Amino acid sequence: MHSPPLEAVHYLINYLPMSYLFDFFRKRLLRRGAQITVRSIFDAVVQVVGVHGMARLTMRKVADVAGVSVGAIYQYFLTKENMITAMVCFEVDRVAFGLDALLKKPHPTNDLEPLVKDYIHFLMARLAMGDAYRQSMLKIAWSMSHHPQLQMRVQQVSQAFFLHVQHVYRIGPIPSSQAFVLSNAVLGVIRAVVLEEQQDVDFGALEAQLVKLSMSMLCTEVG
Repeated sequence: MHSPPLEAVHYLINYLPMSYLFDFFRKRLLRRGAQITVRSIFDAVVQVVGVHGMARLTMRKVADVAGVSVGAIYQYFLTKENMITAMVCFEVDRVAFGLDALLKKPHPTNDLEPLVKDYIHFLMARLAMGDAYRQSMLKIAWSMSHHPQLQMRVQQVSQAFFLHVQHVYRIGPIPSSQAFVLSNAVLGVIRAVVLEEQQDVDFGALEAQLVKLSMSMLCTEVG
């Protein structure tokens, strides 16, 4: 079972803007039955997209797969976009939590490359790889990468890495233009791998190229 953990409900209650969930809906999520329903809805969205594609995703299909009524979905999500955005934002935030754990691991302070390798591998593993369920989730997320809520969260992931590099390696601020180019180059490649369904990609070789690119742009700052 690939359902999101119950922490998803805590996230929905506490972090989504009021435009996504009114107080009335938030109170409903406090009930255990509501927790199970939200997990089922998220699971169903991924399954429907995996079978029918994003363009044919409907509240009715999600309700049928989740085993709930369409009205039950509207108890928690005002629109289809709200439902998808809530699910994807939660997944992106889980990536951010994972990155925070990665950055807390000890890395040599006199050599940036081990950290960069771990960072690139982490991004590839969390944002490009996985079983069929995970691939469907990633396609949904990357197809919505233009959404302001998601853009903000993805930028926060990149900023956390750059700030960590500045702090640990005691260098001056990384120019915003340099950080922008590097983060979009790396994430752009990962996005293309997922959405273009590159089945024959050598992920090891791709990671090595992204590490090389990152080091070429960061080593001048570190040096």
